[in-house]
Amino acid sequence: MAQKFKNQIDAQEGIKITNELYDGSNAAGTSGQVLSSTATGTEWIDFSADTAERIEVTVKNVSGGSLAKGVVVHAAPTATPPSGNVIEVIAADANVASSMPAIGVLNETIADEAEGAAVMFGAVSGIDTSSFTIGDELYVSETAGEFTATKPTAFSSQVQKIAVVIKSHASNGLIKVFGAGRANDVPNLVDRTITFDPSINITATSGYGHIEIGGPSGGFIDLKAPASDDYDLRIIHSSGGSEITSATALKLNSSNALAVTFDGNQDASFTGKVVAADLMQSTFPRVGNPNSINTNLYLIDSTDMAAEVGGSIVFSGKYKTDGTYLSGGPFMRSYKENANDSNYSFGLKFGIRLNGSGNNDTALTIKPNKDVVVSEGDFIVDSSSGDSVITLDNSSQKLRIDQNSIRTTTNSQITLMTNNSNALQLNTSQQAFFYSDVLIPE
Repeated sequence: MAQKFKNQIDAQEGIKITNELYDGSNAAGTSGQVLSSTATGTEWIDFSADTAERIEVTVKNVSGGSLAKGVVVHAAPTATPPSGNVIEVIAADANVASSMPAIGVLNETIADEAEGAAVMFGAVSGIDTSSFTIGDELYVSETAGEFTATKPTAFSSQVQKIAVVIKSHASNGLIKVFGAGRANDVPNLVDRTITFDPSINITATSGYGHIEIGGPSGGFIDLKAPASDDYDLRIIHSSGGSEITSATALKLNSSNALAVTFDGNQDASFTGKVVAADLMQSTFPRVGNPNSINTNLYLIDSTDMAAEVGGSIVFSGKYKTDGTYLSGGPFMRSYKENANDSNYSFGLKFGIRLNGSGNNDTALTIKPNKDVVVSEGDFIVDSSSGDSVITLDNSSQKLRIDQNSIRTTTNSQITLMTNNSNALQLNTSQQAFFYSDVLIPE
């Protein structure tokens, strides 16, 4: 027999229900239903995990001004630890680290220091979405409190996709919030060291794939062996210039063109052809070049301006069977004639290396005034076939010297002088005039 209680039942040890449990309408309910309060009674209702279509939280505006419905907000407690029963919020801003991430979207306008509802998950309607298209994915904007359909790209910006547009309308727009509470993409600026294993692969869908490295002082890439604390190879660019630095020998190789090896002595060995194509043309314009040559190779001595300073080419080769290279070999060297800033005169010297001399030495000098000076050795003209000839030509007259004769090739006389005085003259009539006694040995 059923018994009725007019007052509440207070059970301290628990209640065991073996049969049906009835609601206020005397219904036992069906399998899977839950007993729910109606404020004035109880009733059985269907339960499903899909029932919660929106999650709202109560928040307090501490931004210092009113925040409108639809504003994206960030939790910003004014006390540590936070006080009160609600979450204190300000407008979220992707470009301000202290205003991210967003925790939700306001579902009503909230005055400063007032409380209201924010949606963490679900629909927010009655807002302006006219600048977006249905299906647009919305990010927290770099403008405080707003959405953007463009993913932020600034280095200082965080990336948080927070909603999607369901309806585009100037006053009755609808969005679905789903990404509240955390930044959900790789930040544009990663302020920590990241290790990739085994590699980074960058493939561009168009144009060039690239890596950009920069900072206030420049940028560099270090390549090193796993066990090395320091770099083995560094590629660096800074305000002071660009360089490639290697802890050991550095080799630049191409099987079809050129191989360059740099050793610890800052020497470079080239294998293959080195082609100069307008090297430093813009720095040294070809003004006054007599042949209008289009290709120049400049060898520049960076030593401070002084007499005898200039670029040079030194020739070398192996001079021992053990492969030792000659260091001070024959050379071609330009030189400044003086240390005068207003004088641009440069000459050219040719040098040789004698056995046992310990260094190279100048053999021939072409001075800026076009004088040619032979140092110490004989001036020899040698030809394996035909005559060996020296011709002196000043356009109006010529003097030819070969192994058999001294002769003029124009209407000129020949005068032989000693001590800067005439000694013998041969005129154009083949007559000989002696200016002193003729001595005939006995």
